[in-house]
Amino acid sequence: MKAFAFPLLVLLALSTCPCYAQIVPSMVTSSMKILPGGDIEIRATYKMEPGPIPVFLEDPFSLKRVFQKNQELADGTKIEKQTPSVLHYQDSAGRFRAEYPFRRPANFPSRFDLPPQVEIIDSVAGYHYVLDTVHRVAHRGRITIIPTRPSAQSAQKGKPNPTPGDGARPQHTMEPLGNREIDGVPLEGRRTTTTFPAGSTMGNDRPVSIVSEEWSVPGSSMPPFRKISDPRSGDETAASYDIVRGEPDPGLFQIPPDFQIVDESGPFAVTYTFSFAQKPIR
Repeated sequence: MKAFAFPLLVLLALSTCPCYAQIVPSMVTSSMKILPGGDIEIRATYKMEPGPIPVFLEDPFSLKRVFQKNQELADGTKIEKQTPSVLHYQDSAGRFRAEYPFRRPANFPSRFDLPPQVEIIDSVAGYHYVLDTVHRVAHRGRITIIPTRPSAQSAQKGKPNPTPGDGARPQHTMEPLGNREIDGVPLEGRRTTTTFPAGSTMGNDRPVSIVSEEWSVPGSSMPPFRKISDPRSGDETAASYDIVRGEPDPGLFQIPPDFQIVDESGPFAVTYTFSFAQKPIR
């Protein structure tokens, strides 16, 4: 299937909002230190929340998420940053898999590639897995789930909805954007504008407006397309590509047979060692 490409890419950063199917990455921190022999050790700490976690039934899909930030400084300098893509898979039973880039520590040499992070929510068995693909270990934590079905409520429901401010607090306005269809996938859009009046708590001497545009798939838990335009920080967008509506490969939600399963009841750590002598990561 062709990638989603249309003039207005819209955004979503990984959030904890339970309205859309996704795993919030369990990595809490990543740090780097130089070992006595000159090798580099990366230590990643994780914490898996026990839930309850909403899982979405009868809503299978696969997609790739891409996040981008664009900013123009006062002197005209343009900054553009795009993060590596995140892969999402969900089946009809509510199982969910995410593959996302490793949180790279500051000053880590660019010559080394860090392993991808893989997490699985097995809603049927009641487990959350973090896969260590280097050491072939599946860290497993018990979870409770909330089975649900995506709401079919339309993003267009209602009329533009201004919320008046009181002279200091911001005013919020919601505007339906109508419907569109991309590669056979129907989308519904809305625009939310938050205006901070002059003299608000941000210290502005004239009104400042932050605009968020969102396009979602009615009746699906697929993460929406969004774009946030903030005059202070620029534009942040996230878009979904390579969308397939249907069952992913069942093997994506299974632990490979050569992996050791380790049960975790609290925070845990994984270490990786890199050598300038070109030895494999270990």
